[in-house]
Amino acid sequence: MTRFTTVSDPSLSLWLSAVYEVAEQSLHSVQSSEPTDQHAAVLKHPMVQAAIRHVQTSATSQAPFNPHLSLPAFHDPLTHISHLTYTLAHAHIYKMKEIRDEIEEKLLRLYSDRDPNWSECILKYTEYYWLGQKPHYNNWKIQGRDHLEYSVIRNRLKNDARVGLIGDWGTGMDDALKLVEAMLNENVDAIIHLGDVYYSGTDAEFQHHIVEILEQAMDHAGKRVPIFSIPGNHDYYAGAKGFYEQALRMNHHPDLDGWRQEASYFCLRTEDGMWQFLGMDTGLHGRSVFQDRPSHPVPPYVDESEIEWHYDKLNPERFQGTTILLSHHQLFSQHDKLRDDSTEPWLNGHLLSAFQSYFDQIEVWFWGHEHNLALFKDGTYNLSKGRLIGCSAYEENGDPYAPVDPSYADHVPYLNTDTNWRVSSSSEDPKYFNHAFAILDFSRKNSTDPIRCTYYMFPSWGQTPPDNWQVKELYTESISPAHCKISTAHH
Repeated sequence: MTRFTTVSDPSLSLWLSAVYEVAEQSLHSVQSSEPTDQHAAVLKHPMVQAAIRHVQTSATSQAPFNPHLSLPAFHDPLTHISHLTYTLAHAHIYKMKEIRDEIEEKLLRLYSDRDPNWSECILKYTEYYWLGQKPHYNNWKIQGRDHLEYSVIRNRLKNDARVGLIGDWGTGMDDALKLVEAMLNENVDAIIHLGDVYYSGTDAEFQHHIVEILEQAMDHAGKRVPIFSIPGNHDYYAGAKGFYEQALRMNHHPDLDGWRQEASYFCLRTEDGMWQFLGMDTGLHGRSVFQDRPSHPVPPYVDESEIEWHYDKLNPERFQGTTILLSHHQLFSQHDKLRDDSTEPWLNGHLLSAFQSYFDQIEVWFWGHEHNLALFKDGTYNLSKGRLIGCSAYEENGDPYAPVDPSYADHVPYLNTDTNWRVSSSSEDPKYFNHAFAILDFSRKNSTDPIRCTYYMFPSWGQTPPDNWQVKELYTESISPAHCKISTAHH
């Protein structure tokens, strides 16, 4: 069984990207019209499997670069080679001659017959590493030439549009493809991705895991819809080159004139001006620093210039409608510790302070990052609705609903309903959980009526799809326009 595996550590993720790309280039005999078939073949490559074992083991270590690190998985020669070669790459980058000489001697002594492609991995990793040190970002004051309409989508959604939301979707796996096909079969008019293309958001990964998969899904469905994206932390590990050169060009198709997205943040409105999607970039300042690993890292935040851009879109004198806020990172969480140096570790205070003064206009805030579907209690931290959609392709291994500590559940409780909106375990392997997505339906009798949001579960699998991989509707809720607090839920 081949399931997609990654880690959150930036350097280990970059190593997976480097090994995957070198292994893919070595498999010249793999020819397939289906990108997912080739992806599965590369995942089975011995180098890739060794790198996966290596990074999973090293991710739990306090010293992942230690050439003397002895962990159980390293008893396997290929896994040990991956660790040593990865450490050698860092010795080259940081010009640590003594460590470099020591590792090269160890590799020669223990593994003189090793695959020469491991040396190619060092070169590829170094390339990605330096890209990650200078990430790309389109600033509305620079690239947008001080125009506040920069990255406001020119076209508008029709008043009865259906918009699909997915998060942490960029795995390139077959179940990711089928999930989007299922969304298209639900007649969505646009799709929004809340970020993260694995392993590191390289140009090749965006090409294979986003562009090719979405093109394939739309070909199968016989329809083309605009795609909008905001970046996650993984998308910036290799400098966001793939995000800008691949994801933001999805809407450059001749059939999608007027739907172009210019930056890593965007504003998308309905024709009647009653609703707007406001997507932010928390990935730029949400990636970990490579060289310096502070004991108390700053939680993700939005660039100061971008905050000014968002405030313009939230200004009630310029937009009188209701806002649906979008980010990759969480405002609050039960499952993740968002910071160490806080009396409220379940809360991202930076994001709260940036947007809380507009909570009377923001009726729902969707985010990803955690690989789960979670609906939080309405009114938590005075936010009308906080919703997590982060398991559209990357499934959690272990209970995603287990709180870090009981106090987290007390301070940011989930929504209690008679209907079980939670995703269940995969039928293929109960250690993993299923996927989820949401569809917002703007069809209304009157413009001031609520819109509806339906959450769906979709099965997750490795290589063998279940006999019946139907979409399961979990829960539907109404989202009222701002200043019309009459929201009710439908089961």
